[in-house]
Amino acid sequence: MLTDAPLVEEIETYAQDIVDTVREPLLMLDTTLRVRSANRAFYQTFQVSSEETENRLIYELGNGQWDIPALRTLLEDVIPTSSVFNDFELEHTFPVIGRRVMLLNGRKLRAGSHAELLVLAMEDVTERRRSEADLKAIETYAQNIVDTVREPLLILDTTLRVRSGNRAFYQAFQVSAEETENQLIYELGNGQWDIPSLRTLLEDIVPKSSVFNDFELEHTFPVIGRRVMLLNARKLEAGHHGELLVLAMEDVTARKRAEEALLKAGALQSAIFNSANFSSIATDEKGVIQIFNVGAERMLGYTAGDVMNKITPADISDPQEVIARAKALSAELGTRIAPGFEALVFKASRGIEDIYELTYIRKDESRFPAIVSVTALRDDQGEIIGYLLIGTDNTARKQVEAERLLLDQRVRDQQFYTRSLIESNIDALITTDPRGIITDVNKQMEALTGCTRDELIGAPFKDYFTDPERAEAGIKLVLGEGKVTDYELTARARDGKETVVSYNASTFHDRDRKLQGVFAAARDVTERKRYEESLQQANRAKSVFLANMSHELRTPLNAI
Repeated sequence: MLTDAPLVEEIETYAQDIVDTVREPLLMLDTTLRVRSANRAFYQTFQVSSEETENRLIYELGNGQWDIPALRTLLEDVIPTSSVFNDFELEHTFPVIGRRVMLLNGRKLRAGSHAELLVLAMEDVTERRRSEADLKAIETYAQNIVDTVREPLLILDTTLRVRSGNRAFYQAFQVSAEETENQLIYELGNGQWDIPSLRTLLEDIVPKSSVFNDFELEHTFPVIGRRVMLLNARKLEAGHHGELLVLAMEDVTARKRAEEALLKAGALQSAIFNSANFSSIATDEKGVIQIFNVGAERMLGYTAGDVMNKITPADISDPQEVIARAKALSAELGTRIAPGFEALVFKASRGIEDIYELTYIRKDESRFPAIVSVTALRDDQGEIIGYLLIGTDNTARKQVEAERLLLDQRVRDQQFYTRSLIESNIDALITTDPRGIITDVNKQMEALTGCTRDELIGAPFKDYFTDPERAEAGIKLVLGEGKVTDYELTARARDGKETVVSYNASTFHDRDRKLQGVFAAARDVTERKRYEESLQQANRAKSVFLANMSHELRTPLNAI
């Protein structure tokens, strides 16, 4: 049988054109590992020409830049025993384009006159690996921050299972990470955290509020005994972790015991004014400082002699914040409040509980954020004789909050970057859960089906194809084998338009390797199908023509 050389050449050209449309770099190697051909993406990515590449041993390309030990192992040891390999990771520094992380996929083909060929596809995952490393660094950085907090901390997920704890928690309750992580909080320590008031907090209060502070819990723990704990919590959106609850615990057992003892001794007032943990500043009715305790001296750097009977608390506060507070209170209460000391105590003077954040200025002119609680001091007749301002340094909490905001922004940036990659893809992308229910799509999928993203999400994948049973079988095939390639389906849009698409799909898992569903990419192959049909029609026409010609030539000869 004679080979139609022009047709073979046309088919080879057509195949090369298809290869050139592939966005990932491709190499075609023969059995001696010489390059038979490459696609346009390969030449562009590695900045080489076809003349420098074709018919050369792969290890000799680019002055030996592909002579990589790991690649030799793959091509000389792995490939001879397997016709297909996927996701072989190769990290190497290329002289022209620098350090790259590539995922190599290969398949052996029987190519007619070419004998056996190896198709080597390369995916540059350098940025993906860098992003993964960045996220891992962020998570490690966040955990390091958490571990520096002196109060015990637990990170809970929405099912109230412990995602992680900090060093202070493990030390305070004398447990290990292995005994704690991934456990329901009520099951920790043989059920020592199964406390009715804690259940009320976590199951009734937390779902209705994103933040709660100073929830007092008193309980006898088997190992450490009777404790009084103040619980503070905040819900966080943590990217792929979903919603998390940060539960901070302050052991105030000693403080409570001391308060009880001081109350019994009538010495609570003395303890407050002599505490170094918070500043206590008492003024007369005009605001002039009369008492300046050791805590205030430590925080602000002044001695009591520097300020008593000389200045008001407004003089050690950020003047712009004092002006802003006066303006805000004037608008809130409908009366003019002068900037200065009056703005700091106006609510307290009207019997209104007042706690606010204010920037204090130290003697050395450095600044720090403080939480200030203000109380009016009255005589037996109820007349105001002064004010008590109790402040705590809020620097550490502000720093933790700033780090959390930075981490949240990094996660949002990564999510935006990932979404941008998905939406910029020319293929219709779709994800489903293991039941075949759509969980996400890109704009190309909306265009293919004529449906919006909201309409698609939650609907069965099979509903958007002319052959639902084949579509459903495709999902099951991916779940069974882990991936499928070139799985053809015909999509039907809302307006009835039908489009032939070729699907490549694979399963995807979470960080614990638990199956999450199927990721699929569909490419419109309508034009390709038409072209193939036109080739078939041309071949059929040629066969008919040759048959007719043969008949016509034989007929006159038969007559002779």
